[in-house]
Amino acid sequence: MNAPAAPAAPPPFQIHRISVGFAAIEDRLRLDAADAAGNARAFWLTRRIVLRWGEAMAHWLTNSNPLANKLPSALVGEALSMEHAAAQARAQATAEPSARVVAQTPPALVLGLQIKPQPGGCVIDIESAGAPPARLTLDRPSSHRTLGLLARFVKQAEWWPDKGPPWVEALEISGAPSGQSPERLN
Repeated sequence: MNAPAAPAAPPPFQIHRISVGFAAIEDRLRLDAADAAGNARAFWLTRRIVLRWGEAMAHWLTNSNPLANKLPSALVGEALSMEHAAAQARAQATAEPSARVVAQTPPALVLGLQIKPQPGGCVIDIESAGAPPARLTLDRPSSHRTLGLLARFVKQAEWWPDKGPPWVEALEISGAPSGQSPERLN
């Protein structure tokens, strides 16, 4: 007799907007996410997940930068910093007032992230405890804004001494991480 087929996995929750905050008591970042219909979910991001996410995003942005193969390696960090500054400036100039996303459900602990490059951006699949998967699709400017957001909260949380992890310094000075592969973070 044939065994019944396993139920199909639910489609990922397609994240459309995010809000991030630092919860000092939890010593975690809280990511509140909404889909296009306004449904919201919350996630706890541990220090380990956030630092690895930032490192992987900086790695991807560096290696996918159109100038990365055309410039001397000493200038790639500068090109990334300029691209980051331009993305942040565009975001501020075109920002539309929007309500902060706040999920009414308890946050799910993020167990891992997978960053998958795609033309013009990347997809981040989020695996969390006791909740269906979630997916965040970002273009390059949105990737820079997300990385800047993570950097801001890493500093606020005092999760890294001095200036911050190398990927934070890469955004402000130069010398972004190098390498070349999609990252699984857990």
